[in-house]
Amino acid sequence: MVGYGQSSLDNDLDDLGVDPVAILRKGKTRQAIEAGDDLVELVKWRTGSEGRIAALKRQHGWDRARMRDLAGARVWCGWGVLCHNAIKIAALAR
Repeated sequence: MVGYGQSSLDNDLDDLGVDPVAILRKGKTRQAIEAGDDLVELVKWRTGSEGRIAALKRQHGWDRARMRDLAGARVWCGWGVLCHNAIKIAALAR
């Protein structure tokens, strides 16, 4: 299994069509890429989404996905996004 800190992950994500990759790593080879404005904004967005996921887990019991594989993860994520959006819309409608 490949960890987040390994450079071979970039190749795997590239094969899946993910561009750009917002995983920060130590080392001088990625400093120029990581200093770019686009990647900085993407990392900020990713950090914010992780906070929303944590809030859904804490406040609404959005625990582990019971369905396995990629399709199950997509369903789990979709319901989480729907729940989050419904909460935000309800707050705006007050």
